[in-house]
Amino acid sequence: MGAEKENRQFKWISGNSGNGPVFPIDYSQRSYAEYLGTDPRQVKRYVIDHPFFRDILRGQFYQNQRDGKFPKRSNNAIISIPAESALFFQCFYELAVDKKYHAAFCSGKDHVSEQILAQFLHDLCQKISLQIEGDDKEENPYYRHVLYENEVFRQELLPDLWAQELEPRIEKLKELSKNARTENQLEALMDCILCLDRNIINLMPASQDREIGAKSNDKNPCASNNVAFSPSKIGIQNLLGDLLQREQAEPDDPTFPFAVYQIDDIVLAEEDDLGHAHSLEGAFYELSHHTTKPQTELEKLARKMYLKHLGAKRHESDFEMKYLLAMKYLRVWTGIEEHLLEDLVKDRVKTYCNAHLDQCFALPNQTLPPIEEKYTDLHYIAQLVDNLVNSAIAPVFYQYSKIISFTSCLVKAGYGIEHDRLRILLLKCQIEQAPSIGLDAEYHPAVVPEWNLTLLETRKIAAYFSLMWQELYGEAVLDPESGRVLDPDQTAHRISEEGLANEAFFGREKIFQLAPEDICAMFRIYEEIISAPDRLYRFESLLKFAPPLLYLLLLAIYRRKADRTIPMTISHVRLLLQNNK
Repeated sequence: MGAEKENRQFKWISGNSGNGPVFPIDYSQRSYAEYLGTDPRQVKRYVIDHPFFRDILRGQFYQNQRDGKFPKRSNNAIISIPAESALFFQCFYELAVDKKYHAAFCSGKDHVSEQILAQFLHDLCQKISLQIEGDDKEENPYYRHVLYENEVFRQELLPDLWAQELEPRIEKLKELSKNARTENQLEALMDCILCLDRNIINLMPASQDREIGAKSNDKNPCASNNVAFSPSKIGIQNLLGDLLQREQAEPDDPTFPFAVYQIDDIVLAEEDDLGHAHSLEGAFYELSHHTTKPQTELEKLARKMYLKHLGAKRHESDFEMKYLLAMKYLRVWTGIEEHLLEDLVKDRVKTYCNAHLDQCFALPNQTLPPIEEKYTDLHYIAQLVDNLVNSAIAPVFYQYSKIISFTSCLVKAGYGIEHDRLRILLLKCQIEQAPSIGLDAEYHPAVVPEWNLTLLETRKIAAYFSLMWQELYGEAVLDPESGRVLDPDQTAHRISEEGLANEAFFGREKIFQLAPEDICAMFRIYEEIISAPDRLYRFESLLKFAPPLLYLLLLAIYRRKADRTIPMTISHVRLLLQNNK
């Protein structure tokens, strides 16, 4: 998320030089108790007077204190809960009063064992992360941008994923392999091993650096001998400290005890009865002098817009983006829309098929189109679908590489060269480089290719087309004895119908004329050529007949593959997600 444009700033003295909260949009003990739905005494015990946070919260009133000692305030002074910290303290409080931790935290004392605190820190980070993944609360973007950059917070998010996500998948692989063919077992095993080895190598340098740092800490007497030293307590305080990054200004009087804050003045969304939009500065001054009920709505609005502004000022980190996408993948089965998955699979199948078909034409090299933005929420699911589709479609290219290469040769030979002889030389050169399309000898007429290349290739192409069409649709195109077209009008209509439907299915631009009369014209050229084997035909005859027919054949081949791949991929993904529930 990009930063918003620069805003004018205003200065604010904590508590407005009085006994109020640091900011008038902060929570008092009573208002925060209402926020939590609990007794104000609970807020005092677990938040305001808790030894973990007492100095941090009091420190918000004063200039940075190096000795931890603060000037005394009136007994009526409010110790406020900063607006930015409300969600943090909510998660802390809910865990602290839970039966799992109640015994350790109910006393309100500072000495909680490190073992309990370590587990508490872990649960706290997990709880906060779960709360801020969505955008249902105005503070969530700010929390994400801050905490997903905090190394303590990050470290507590990932350990569970290894145990909950990776290990069950390994066990599932072992279970499935028992009934799989040995060839498939070996392929899956080596695929996993190579992937794991690659990641082991990637993680080794960072792991070695961390070990060196750990050894250095072991030699630190403050870390090893000080019983009051608690990494987990410091970690909890560190999270709160990162959330409370209010900008302080230098006071005019260095001896002035109270903190002076520099705040962006933003326009609030709502207008009053006179049509004037409140600014944040105006709201601060109004709220600090009035506590009537109508001001409660202004307080909520100012707090909401302030938190939204904080989120907009910061950027999404790379870790935040990747973690949220990972969570969407790992939890996607709880709310994935069926039509979205189906649309994604169809889109990627058509994309890969079109990429193969494009190889037949003299087009500049093109990269495969990326996954569309509308599938962003399915990021890792989309990657999984993409890999499954690619694995399903790729073998077609190799299985029919001969016909694809041959079609490409013919099509490219028809572009940009006017002289027949040059066309023939180019075609011969390309055909020699490409594999034969592989027909048996009985389909090859007894002619010398150099003398009548057109006749030779016409027979080969027509015979191959007939063979493949019969394999795909169960309908022969040529009479096996005479080589002539069976029922030209009906056959042309059938081929045209399939060709146009397949072209529309893949959303391809019209390259050849594929109407029934165009197919009939191709057949007439073909029969004219084979009816006079001793006659030399111009090369254009082959180019008018062969490329469109081969293109029709490839459309049919890829359509048949697409029709099988789409339901199969959808079924496999659904099954995977169901098994992961």
